[in-house]
Amino acid sequence: MKKIASLLLLATILLSACHKDDKDEPVPINNQKKNYTIHRFVWETMRDYYYWNSNIPAHLDFSKFNTPKDVFEYFLYPEDRFSAIMNNYTEADNHLNNIYVTDGIYYLLDTDRLNSDNVVAYVQYVYKNSPGEAAGIKRGDVITKVNKQTLNKTNYKSLLSLDSYTLTYSKLSVPNGIWAAREYYDTEYTSPLITKKSMDIDPVLQVSTHEIDGHKIGYFLYDSFDDGTESLTQAFKKLQSDQITELVLDLRINGGGYISTLEKIASMIVPAGNEGKILIQTEVNPILAKMLKEENQDPNSYFSAQDTHLNINKLYVLTSYQTASASEELISGLQPYMDVVLIGTPTYGKYTTNLLINDNYDQGFDSDGISYSEWALYLVVGVCKNSAGEMNFKDGFTPDYLLPDFFESSLGNVEEPLFAKAISLITGNQAPIAKRAKIATANDYSFIGALEKPFYKQNLTIKRPNTRQ
Repeated sequence: MKKIASLLLLATILLSACHKDDKDEPVPINNQKKNYTIHRFVWETMRDYYYWNSNIPAHLDFSKFNTPKDVFEYFLYPEDRFSAIMNNYTEADNHLNNIYVTDGIYYLLDTDRLNSDNVVAYVQYVYKNSPGEAAGIKRGDVITKVNKQTLNKTNYKSLLSLDSYTLTYSKLSVPNGIWAAREYYDTEYTSPLITKKSMDIDPVLQVSTHEIDGHKIGYFLYDSFDDGTESLTQAFKKLQSDQITELVLDLRINGGGYISTLEKIASMIVPAGNEGKILIQTEVNPILAKMLKEENQDPNSYFSAQDTHLNINKLYVLTSYQTASASEELISGLQPYMDVVLIGTPTYGKYTTNLLINDNYDQGFDSDGISYSEWALYLVVGVCKNSAGEMNFKDGFTPDYLLPDFFESSLGNVEEPLFAKAISLITGNQAPIAKRAKIATANDYSFIGALEKPFYKQNLTIKRPNTRQ
């Protein structure tokens, strides 16, 4: 999800902004020996680019703030769930490109059904060629112990952050589709030693075509809107060559990515004749709007002409609470142009455009010896609306068919409940899932959080010089 072609200019603007003359904000005389360059970077960046910048002054006495984090938190808008400050820019930059040290197990954390002080991890997906796959961990497993220590609300973060461990797990069972009756303690298994490794994960996890009752149904499981689009293009070429009549896009574990990739995939899906039309409008603060106008830059995203294009008029999207940011923008951006049917549980509600930016020219060091160039802001620079002017996912999307994912079948299996529901809607035939009770919003999972690919706040959205959703 990279672009805001318009925000390609942000790199130039930000680099110059980081090295303005200091005449507009002299360092207080009694603190001339203290280096406030990183404080200045945080203040200037927030003043000029932060969407909620109305309370950020034109001048600031840096001596009142001990750390750059203090500056950031002082001006953080109370309702902002998505901005963050960090001192590990290089690591975050790698994470943006789907490169990170991991066991390859995507799991969701929840309190233990039998003991509310304990924590369990429901395995939603295991990446191919990962340490987790090699250890035999599968979707539907429930992890209860790490190194034979029971996970609880005090230790789960530290235990799951270890580089090597064994996992104790059981198989999940959900009798009659009733989540409250779930069971997972019948038989316990212990994995061999799992050691995390650096992985560069291809975001195209599965692509397949299923001929059912005269329909050619494409299935596409997409992990993230990574900036590498070669495998994405090849996946759509396959679906095009298969002459699919409908597409089921599985975004259950997709938390976002680059805007350029969002534009590409949306342009390959949207009905023909919409090239050049608005996909997503990005509303920015007046200072940034003025900068963009002066540079003749456009903050909006548009559909583009693509060599590969699917000839479909309806899209089925499988969702979860992990469906966020660019995934939600894809749904919102396509809705004015085609029928988009959502199946699953409500999405996250990441409606902002963020920028991950550091001052990579600052050679100073903080009191812990960390280079100032490693300090970075993950900053909300805009909010997103579709071509109809709708910010229709601020609280997440509620699916048209509200159905739970109990991790029962492998993703992409035609009998997996959410995919089966999509197939039943396409073919008009009753699917097994139709006999299951729908999940009520009030009865939805109360997960502590998700641990899989690393993320900051909820999902990284922009990488300099390009924009990421």
